[in-house]
Amino acid sequence: MSLPEILLDPRSSRQLVWRIGITGAALAAFVFAYHDVLIPLGAKQLVHPYSSVVYAMHYRIEAIVRICMVLAAILTAWTTRGLQRDRLLATALIGSSLDVYWQWYDPTAPRLWLPMLLKYAGTSYGLMQFIRFASRFSDEQLHGIPKALYRLAPVVFLIGACGFAAQFLKLPPDLNPLAQYYGYDPTRMNTRVLFNTYIIGDAVAKLVMITAAGIGFVTAPKGSRQRMLLVFVSFCGYAFGTAAHFLLRLHFTSDPDWLNDLDAGFSLALPFGLGAALLNKHFFDVEFYLDRALTATVASGALLLAYFGVEHVTGETARQWIASAVPVLGRIGVPPDAVAPLLDFLLLFAVFFIVHRLYVICEPLVERLFSSDRDKRMEALREFRDTVANSADVTTLKKGLHHALDFGADATFAHVYQLDADAIGADRFDAVICYPECPAPVGGNDVAIAVLRQTRKPVKLYHHDSTAVPGELALPMPVGGKLFGFLACGPNRSRVRYAPDQIEELAAIARETGATLFALQAHAARPAPV
Repeated sequence: MSLPEILLDPRSSRQLVWRIGITGAALAAFVFAYHDVLIPLGAKQLVHPYSSVVYAMHYRIEAIVRICMVLAAILTAWTTRGLQRDRLLATALIGSSLDVYWQWYDPTAPRLWLPMLLKYAGTSYGLMQFIRFASRFSDEQLHGIPKALYRLAPVVFLIGACGFAAQFLKLPPDLNPLAQYYGYDPTRMNTRVLFNTYIIGDAVAKLVMITAAGIGFVTAPKGSRQRMLLVFVSFCGYAFGTAAHFLLRLHFTSDPDWLNDLDAGFSLALPFGLGAALLNKHFFDVEFYLDRALTATVASGALLLAYFGVEHVTGETARQWIASAVPVLGRIGVPPDAVAPLLDFLLLFAVFFIVHRLYVICEPLVERLFSSDRDKRMEALREFRDTVANSADVTTLKKGLHHALDFGADATFAHVYQLDADAIGADRFDAVICYPECPAPVGGNDVAIAVLRQTRKPVKLYHHDSTAVPGELALPMPVGGKLFGFLACGPNRSRVRYAPDQIEELAAIARETGATLFALQAHAARPAPV
């Protein structure tokens, strides 16, 4: 579609505006992650420049995490259809990327409130958008948990506000808007206690993120569990390291190096797993992402240890790289201040490439250790769906159906009910194909039957306590515009609800089974030729 056609199409033009807006917000978040442009009046003596390689590797890794989230938001905006779940994911990534280390800024800066406000507002907003994004993949209401978690947004923001207010206590009176309420006496100020007030609030907010994602993962049906697991793993890697760092720091008078290393290590799963997946163009393949994240975390951890080993031995490695690169890159017009960010990106993608190659080498082992037999089960269902019409008789149909549902759907029983047309004045469905034993007939006024007749869509029987249809699913078998019968199957032995793609495949099997059964019965009822 050309640009004029996009502008004339209201839906396409709205998506274009949304993509441009997301890109602008992501670029602004990127600038905030790398520079101190939002801190005015040149208060730079204590500003932590993320692009500087002379600081600890921990802070650069945290910056890389945020930059990866920003890049993922841009990719989400321009490589998806712009559906609601796509918009939720993009805004969640941008909001969470604003969780910056503002405590490194000069405490005497007149506008210290700006990075603090962005930090807590971004964290709260990004958290709740992630929860909404995860719940969009659910085919159920999750018993109101997403709505309940969404109401936690003000609570998370208030927790952050405690640390936000505590920081004002450290400011001199001419810069402190709260000084008139409590007075200012620097001799009675305990900055360590005040700083601990902040880090407790920040750690609690991060733990709320993990708890929210964990509840969403535990309560999600099977179709949403993998995507919820993706959110849960990302949150754990992104939040747990910081929370553990802050909580453990309360027991030390200083900030030990191993705490920073711990924080950085937990933050590696998101950027390296995401980057390894992006190299193979499988960003939205959740199983692929998780497999890559497992290998990538181990590989990146080894690379990080190697980097720390080199850094401890030489002490000046990073600065030597910068010093040698500045004149070379300056010849092609790269400003000296841009050399460090450029090298960071080159190093980042070099690590991604190494991780990608490591995964290719270790792929058979990863498949053996972490892959499930779900693909084989789905393939068994698809194979039976394609061959069910070739059934020569009802016995063959019954045998194939039971085998497919036993292995492919993990069902303990499966019954094919058919409308009893011979019963005079009766409206009931009798089980004509049973596994393992036939249940009682079901009346036509049953609540599940009524829904099947009205919608012609699969019915989740656990939503209807009063139904007499056994099992977990009732799948319609329409023939000639009428409900010829239905397939009832379940329960699932894995004790996990059927995923949407499994339900869709079972519904297709039910339709093909109904058409085949109708054809076999019609052929059997046809009089033999003379």
